[in-house]
This record gives sequence, structure tokens and C-alpha cells, in this order.
Amino acid sequence: MHKYGTYDETTGFALSEDYIIDFEKLLEESVKYYFIKGLVDNSVNTIKDVTFRVCAKIALSDSYLSEFHSGITDDDKSIAFSKLSGNALSRYLRGIIILTAYLNPNQDKVKLADMLLKKYDIEHILPKSWNHYDGWTELSHKKYINYIGNLMLLERKINIKAQNEYFRKKKEHYKKSDVQDALDMLSISDSGWVSRKVKEIHLIKLKRLLNFFGLEKQLHLDGTLYGAGEGNRTLVCSLGS
Repeated sequence: MHKYGTYDETTGFALSEDYIIDFEKLLEESVKYYFIKGLVDNSVNTIKDVTFRVCAKIALSDSYLSEFHSGITDDDKSIAFSKLSGNALSRYLRGIIILTAYLNPNQDKVKLADMLLKKYDIEHILPKSWNHYDGWTELSHKKYINYIGNLMLLERKINIKAQNEYFRKKKEHYKKSDVQDALDMLSISDSGWVSRKVKEIHLIKLKRLLNFFGLEKQLHLDGTLYGAGEGNRTLVCSLGS
């Protein structure tokens, strides 16, 4: 980055507005590519060539986008779609949940960035240890506990206080969070965190991810339906159920 920026002893290193836009685009495309390839292949060897070509083109001030795009095949997109919709995220679960929080259209990105510099956890809204929570059975608890819809980013100090509480008690802690996904929970009734609501939130978050990764076309290939909802449309099918 040093070749594109300037350094001042008072203000430090800085990029011009044009280069900031270019750098943000590079970050976005990198996140898309490496997450998809990670979900599909989970291997460093499969990304080496594309990474080298991207770096080479950036060094020559050439467009690198085609390298990222050509490195993701239709099969990659289909597999990534299946893993995202089916909660088969393995070691990438934590990163996906953080990304989901970032993609919330009402999220204050500055507050989120500040929060990520501190300690945070992945909160299970329905607690990991089963109890007689609002009508949940052991069977339904096991089925939905690791749905994307039941997971969210949360400050560690808030997570510690909320982690094993009933939903109505959790909301008292969530209202202190800077994570919009947590604040969105406040509009749900005290006894409203049931399987139907988990699936609803799961599908909203899944739509954010699919739009970001450019996988929305896979929905049509999978015979999936849309309905009115967050943003322009939201999924109404029960993916991964």
C-alpha cells in the first residue's frame, strides 16, 4: 500500500479517497473469494495460483477482478450455496456469523469495527445446554441450536451475562449491544423465540450472505421461492430443514 499513499509525521499514513475505494473493493472481493473457496475446498493449495495472479496484477496496476471471478466455478457456487443453506460451515462458522452481522443493513459499521477490536463471542440465542426453554424439546433444540438464525455476534461481557438465560432475560442484555442483530431481537416477544422464528431469522441472514457472495441465482436452480421481506425480498422456503 505504501506506493499509493502518503505519510505525514502528524497524521501518519493516508490513502487518497480514490485509493480508499479501490482498497475497500479489494477487501470485499478477497472476502468473497476466500470464504467461498474455504467452504468448498478448505485447502491452501487451491487458492495459490489465483492469489499470485491477483497480487501480480495489483503490482502492475492492472484490473484483478477477473482473476477472482474466474477462480470460482459454477460447481463452487453450488457447493457453497449448499453449505451455507445447510449450516455445514465447519471452521468457517465464526467468520460467517461475523460477516452476517456486518451485512445487516442497519448495522453501524464504525461501532461494529470498534467492538471487534475488543473481546467478542458467538452467542447462541437458544442456549447450547437444553432446558425447558419456552416449549423447546430436546429434539427441536438439537435440530436448531446451530442454525445461522440462532447464532449472532455479541460482545463477550454481554454474552457472559446472557448465555444461559431465558429469551425474555436475554433481551435485557441485548439492548446494551452495538450489534444490530442483537438489537433486532428486541422486537420479538418474550416467548417468541420458537422454531418458526429461528427459521425466519435464518432465512433473512442467509439471504444477506447469498446476495453478498453472488449466489442468489443458485436459489432459482434449487427451485426456491421468494416473498416480501427485508430489503427487496426474503426467502420463504425452509432451506436446510
